Amino acid sequence: MDTQKFSDDHRESPEWSLPHVKSWTMRLDHQESKASVLLPRLCPALESIRIMMGREIRSMPQLVSSLRDCCPKLHTVSLQASRHSYSSLFLNDHQVCAPLFKDNCPQGLRSASISLPRGLDQPTRDALLFHADTLVILELQSVYDMYRDEKATEPMSMKTVVQLLACCKHLRNVRLWNVSCDLPSVDTLFATPWGCRDLEELVVAGYHTIKTLSQQYQDHVVEESQRGQEQFQLESERKPPHHEYRDDGQGWFLKHGLKKDELLEALAYGDWKRQLFEHMYTTSGIRRVKYIRLNTTEFFAQDPKCECD
Repeated sequence: MDTQKFSDDHRESPEWSLPHVKSWTMRLDHQESKASVLLPRLCPALESIRIMMGREIRSMPQLVSSLRDCCPKLHTVSLQASRHSYSSLFLNDHQVCAPLFKDNCPQGLRSASISLPRGLDQPTRDALLFHADTLVILELQSVYDMYRDEKATEPMSMKTVVQLLACCKHLRNVRLWNVSCDLPSVDTLFATPWGCRDLEELVVAGYHTIKTLSQQYQDHVVEESQRGQEQFQLESERKPPHHEYRDDGQGWFLKHGLKKDELLEALAYGDWKRQLFEHMYTTSGIRRVKYIRLNTTEFFAQDPKCECD
C-alpha cells in the first residue's frame, strides 16, 4: 500500500472508504505496520478487529488512535500473539497494548480476546474493567511456558481474573486458556462471589495438578488417583458414570462412553470440581450455565445423548 496517499494528519478524512466492512483481520509486523495502522480510517462501520501481532509493537499507539477516531461502532477486539512476538520494548512498557481495549469502543467493549505475556497485568485488567458494564465475551490466554526458562513471561493471575468475574456482570462466555497455574492457585476463584449471573459458558484449561506442586501435594495426587480407581469401579455398579456430578451445583453430566482414562481424569479432584460448581450455583447465584470445560474434561448442563443411540 502506498502510504504517501495518507495525510500526515491521520484525522483527515480519506479520499475513499470501505463503508460496508464490519470485520477486519490484520497482521502487525515491521514491514506492513506503517500502512496497516491507518487502515481503520477507511472502515467507518468497523465492528470487529483481530490483530495478529508480529515483532512490531511501536505502531500500536497510532493504530489505537486510528481506531478511536474513525471506528465509533467497534465493539470486538482480539489481540493474538506468541511469546516470541513480544519485543523487549513491549515487555519493558507493558502499558502499550492496554489502550487498545480501553480507549476504543465508545459504545462499550462487548468481546475481548487477549494473549497475555505478563499474566493479567494491572493496565490490562483496568482496561477491561473500564468496560465492565458491556463486556459479554472474555477470552484470555497466557503465553507462559512452564517448561522453559521464561523470565519475561508470567502465568495468568487468578486473583486478577476473579476481579473481572466479580465486576463484569454481563459476562456470558469466559474462556481461560493455558492459565499455567497449579490447582491451589486456581482456588482463588472461590475468594469472592461472581457477579456474572448470566454466565453460559466457562473454560479453565492449562492448570497443573502434579508437576509444579510440593511433595505433600503430590502425595495427595496419588491418593486421588487411587480413590479415582476405586470410584471408577463403584460407579459401574452404582449409577451411570456420566451422572457423577448430577447433583452438584445446578447438576452436571459427562459425555457418554468415556474411555477409562478420560473418566478417571473426570473423577480426579472431584471435590475441587464440586466446590467450583457449588461456588457458581449457591455462592454466586449463577443458574444458566450450559457448558463447562476444566482442562480437557467437558461438563454439560443437560445429559448428552449417547452417540450409539
